[in-house]
Amino acid sequence: MSIPEWPTELPQLVDQDSYQGTAGDNVLRTQMEVGPPKQRLHTRVSGREVTLAVYLGQSEYKEHFLPFWKETIAEGALNFEWSDPATEETAEIRVTGPYREIAEEGYLLVEIPGEIVP
Repeated sequence: MSIPEWPTELPQLVDQDSYQGTAGDNVLRTQMEVGPPKQRLHTRVSGREVTLAVYLGQSEYKEHFLPFWKETIAEGALNFEWSDPATEETAEIRVTGPYREIAEEGYLLVEIPGEIVP
């Protein structure tokens, strides 16, 4: 099964003022009874947490974003491909929670919490 892509009818770049990214925590820490915690690199690679935000007009939101969200990626249950805002390379995005809408002058700022899959 192929991974769906972010719709071409929607903005292809995230809002740089709203973009947030956090490096994945790939270190396991174990508290000891005595002394400092032990730390080691985890055997799996962790992704980067991101918040992807785009400005959408009402028609873009209703005609393209909502069908993509509800049907194509099953309300965030399925991953999708989009350009990584930090590297500009194609990346697989895993949605980590519900999207958020913020009304602004004539637009909706839609924020999607996710993780760049390694």
